[in-house]
Amino acid sequence: EHKIVSDSTLLHDLGDMSLTRKLQAMEADLSSVKRIYAVMDELQWPEWLQTNTSPSRRRQLYTKIKKNLSVSMNADVTGGIAVAVGFQWTSPAKAADFVNRVRDAWIKLVLEGYRRGVENQLERGESVVRERESAYKAALSARQKYEQENDVPSLLDVETNNGLKVELIVRIAEAKAELEAAVTKIESLRVQLQGIDKTIAV
Repeated sequence: EHKIVSDSTLLHDLGDMSLTRKLQAMEADLSSVKRIYAVMDELQWPEWLQTNTSPSRRRQLYTKIKKNLSVSMNADVTGGIAVAVGFQWTSPAKAADFVNRVRDAWIKLVLEGYRRGVENQLERGESVVRERESAYKAALSARQKYEQENDVPSLLDVETNNGLKVELIVRIAEAKAELEAAVTKIESLRVQLQGIDKTIAV
């Protein structure tokens, strides 16, 4: 039997689900036909290759592999979750290879899920930036309109130090700050995406 323990970052994609539901989700994915078939196609074990021409035999082997695969998790006092993936097989080396491939597949799956989440945030962030740009331009236009209508060359002119001037200055400053914050946010998201892509590519 071979086991490997991974940290709780692998559970990010499962959000705020309960520990029981997280475990059920992990077990369902890691023991699914799609996941095990993909892992075995990479490992190319002789016993797996021998079932190429027999779907029923391949299904039987899949059932055996699934039965020997175990997943457990335990929460610690810090709120972290330790995940243990175990696999029993006649060859300890094969068992280790299988667990490591399963773990790699799970990490990639979670990273891809996290990437989709970041992409969605980026899309929303870009929409916010466009809104903030419009608000900033509208504030600037309001100032320009005020200057033209009142024949004022600059809002800093002490003779025009009235309530409307103050309101326009505040509106421009707030719009600019919101725009800068939105731009900073999407730049941070782009950096995150680059980091995820590099990790997945490794």
